Amino acid sequence: MEICEVWSIAPERIAAFFLSMDGVTAEGEGVYSFDGCTIRMAVLPNGAIGRYSIPRTRLCFTGRDEETRKIYRAFFVRFVSAGG
Repeated sequence: MEICEVWSIAPERIAAFFLSMDGVTAEGEGVYSFDGCTIRMAVLPNGAIGRYSIPRTRLCFTGRDEETRKIYRAFFVRFVSAGG
């Protein structure tokens, strides 16, 4: 299974989230692993809404279905709420 999305979240916040999770290992610059799932993070150029600069980060979760869904859901629940 592969899930690739662009999120308006600073990469530092995403990295801090993954590093705080039990079972997640940093494999290199912007690459994490979780029980058979590889998570790749790529920093994109900032977007803009009027005069406001918005961070953009591309995330790709790739791996076995169950594990990929589990770590993606944890990420989604953490950052989808208002105020993230």
